[in-house]
Amino acid sequence: MPLTSSEIVPGAVAYFDQAALAADDRVKKAQSPLPAKSHRPFLCVVVAGDTSAWVPLTHDAGEKGERIAIGTEWRSGGSPKWRTDGQYLDDGSATFVGPNAAFVAAAANEEPQKLGRPMVAPPGVQVVAKEVSRRGGRLP
Repeated sequence: MPLTSSEIVPGAVAYFDQAALAADDRVKKAQSPLPAKSHRPFLCVVVAGDTSAWVPLTHDAGEKGERIAIGTEWRSGGSPKWRTDGQYLDDGSATFVGPNAAFVAAAANEEPQKLGRPMVAPPGVQVVAKEVSRRGGRLP
Protein backbone atom coordinates (compact mmCIF):
# COMPACT_ATOMS: atom_id res chain seq x y z
CA MET A 1 0.00 0.00 0.00
CA PRO A 2 1.37 3.45 -0.86
CA LEU A 3 2.25 5.95 1.86
CA THR A 4 -0.63 7.38 3.87
CA SER A 5 -0.61 10.59 5.91
CA SER A 6 -0.86 8.58 9.15
CA GLU A 7 2.45 6.86 8.30
CA ILE A 8 4.35 10.15 8.05
CA VAL A 9 6.43 10.08 11.21
CA PRO A 10 10.14 10.58 11.82
CA GLY A 11 11.84 7.36 10.72
CA ALA A 12 9.35 6.41 7.99
CA VAL A 13 10.84 5.49 4.63
CA ALA A 14 8.87 5.96 1.41
CA TYR A 15 9.70 5.60 -2.26
CA PHE A 16 8.94 8.89 -4.03
CA ASP A 17 8.58 9.77 -7.68
CA GLN A 18 11.26 12.45 -7.97
CA ALA A 19 9.59 14.04 -11.00
CA ALA A 20 6.40 14.49 -8.96
CA LEU A 21 8.37 16.12 -6.13
CA ALA A 22 10.22 18.39 -8.57
CA ALA A 23 6.94 19.50 -10.17
CA ASP A 24 5.14 20.19 -6.89
CA ASP A 25 5.40 23.90 -6.04
CA ARG A 26 4.37 23.18 -2.45
CA VAL A 27 7.65 21.35 -1.81
CA LYS A 28 10.80 23.30 -1.00
CA LYS A 29 13.40 21.46 -3.04
CA ALA A 30 16.82 20.18 -2.18
CA GLN A 31 19.56 22.75 -2.06
CA SER A 32 21.82 20.24 -3.81
CA PRO A 33 20.68 18.72 -7.09
CA LEU A 34 20.00 14.98 -7.04
CA PRO A 35 20.77 12.55 -9.82
CA ALA A 36 17.63 11.84 -11.82
CA LYS A 37 16.04 8.57 -10.73
CA SER A 38 12.39 7.73 -11.19
CA HIS A 39 11.76 6.36 -7.70
CA ARG A 40 14.08 6.21 -4.74
CA PRO A 41 13.82 5.84 -0.97
CA PHE A 42 13.46 8.92 1.23
CA LEU A 43 13.64 9.08 5.02
CA CYS A 44 11.32 11.33 7.04
CA VAL A 45 13.50 13.27 9.46
CA VAL A 46 11.09 15.78 11.01
CA VAL A 47 7.33 16.27 11.22
CA ALA A 48 5.89 19.60 12.33
CA GLY A 49 2.10 19.61 12.15
CA ASP A 50 1.09 18.88 8.55
CA THR A 51 4.60 19.58 7.23
CA SER A 52 7.48 17.14 7.00
CA ALA A 53 11.11 17.02 5.89
CA TRP A 54 12.57 14.11 3.93
CA VAL A 55 16.06 13.23 2.76
CA PRO A 56 17.05 10.87 -0.04
CA LEU A 57 18.79 7.59 0.67
CA THR A 58 21.15 5.69 -1.60
CA HIS A 59 22.83 2.29 -1.83
CA ASP A 60 26.15 4.00 -2.64
CA ALA A 61 28.57 4.63 0.25
CA GLY A 62 30.31 7.34 -1.80
CA GLU A 63 33.67 7.31 -3.55
CA LYS A 64 35.56 7.38 -0.26
CA GLY A 65 32.88 5.78 1.91
CA GLU A 66 32.02 9.21 3.31
CA ARG A 67 28.23 8.91 3.41
CA ILE A 68 26.39 8.36 6.70
CA ALA A 69 25.37 4.69 6.94
CA ILE A 70 21.87 3.72 8.03
CA GLY A 71 22.87 0.73 10.17
CA THR A 72 20.99 -2.55 9.84
CA GLU A 73 20.31 -2.41 13.59
CA TRP A 74 18.22 0.73 12.97
CA ARG A 75 16.12 -0.70 10.12
CA SER A 76 12.82 -2.55 10.35
CA GLY A 77 9.84 -3.36 8.14
CA GLY A 78 10.08 -3.30 4.38
CA SER A 79 11.71 -5.93 2.24
CA PRO A 80 14.64 -8.15 3.24
CA LYS A 81 16.69 -6.13 0.71
CA TRP A 82 15.86 -2.91 2.63
CA ARG A 83 16.89 -4.50 5.91
CA THR A 84 20.17 -6.04 4.69
CA ASP A 85 21.62 -4.06 1.75
CA GLY A 86 23.73 -0.97 2.29
CA GLN A 87 21.66 2.18 2.90
CA TYR A 88 23.21 5.64 3.22
CA LEU A 89 22.15 9.25 3.54
CA ASP A 90 22.69 10.64 0.04
CA ASP A 91 23.29 14.27 1.02
CA GLY A 92 22.36 16.01 4.27
CA SER A 93 21.81 19.30 2.46
CA ALA A 94 19.35 17.70 0.02
CA THR A 95 16.17 18.01 2.06
CA PHE A 96 12.63 18.22 0.72
CA VAL A 97 10.15 20.08 2.94
CA GLY A 98 6.46 20.49 2.34
CA PRO A 99 2.94 19.51 3.23
CA ASN A 100 2.40 15.86 4.01
CA ALA A 101 -0.18 15.69 1.21
CA ALA A 102 2.58 16.43 -1.33
CA PHE A 103 4.61 13.46 -0.13
CA VAL A 104 1.58 11.17 -0.13
CA ALA A 105 1.00 12.21 -3.77
CA ALA A 106 4.66 11.62 -4.69
CA ALA A 107 4.41 8.08 -3.27
CA ALA A 108 1.17 7.22 -5.12
CA ASN A 109 2.95 4.65 -7.32
CA GLU A 110 5.00 3.14 -4.50
CA GLU A 111 5.19 -0.66 -4.48
CA PRO A 112 2.99 -2.25 -1.82
CA GLN A 113 4.87 -2.74 1.46
CA LYS A 114 3.90 -6.36 2.16
CA LEU A 115 6.14 -6.59 5.24
CA GLY A 116 5.21 -3.21 6.67
CA ARG A 117 6.46 0.31 6.10
CA PRO A 118 10.28 0.49 6.06
CA MET A 119 11.39 2.36 9.17
CA VAL A 120 14.54 3.76 10.76
CA ALA A 121 14.73 3.67 14.58
CA PRO A 122 15.05 6.94 16.55
CA PRO A 123 18.84 6.63 17.09
CA GLY A 124 19.32 6.40 13.31
CA VAL A 125 17.00 9.36 12.67
CA GLN A 126 18.99 11.39 15.23
CA VAL A 127 22.26 10.64 13.41
CA VAL A 128 20.72 11.68 10.09
CA ALA A 129 19.13 14.83 11.59
CA LYS A 130 22.50 15.85 13.03
CA GLU A 131 24.11 15.50 9.59
CA VAL A 132 21.26 17.46 7.97
CA SER A 133 21.85 20.25 10.49
CA ARG A 134 25.63 20.14 9.95
CA ARG A 135 25.19 20.35 6.17
CA GLY A 136 22.62 23.16 6.34
CA GLY A 137 19.67 21.14 5.09
CA ARG A 138 16.29 22.85 5.20
CA LEU A 139 13.90 21.75 7.96
CA PRO A 140 10.37 22.91 8.87
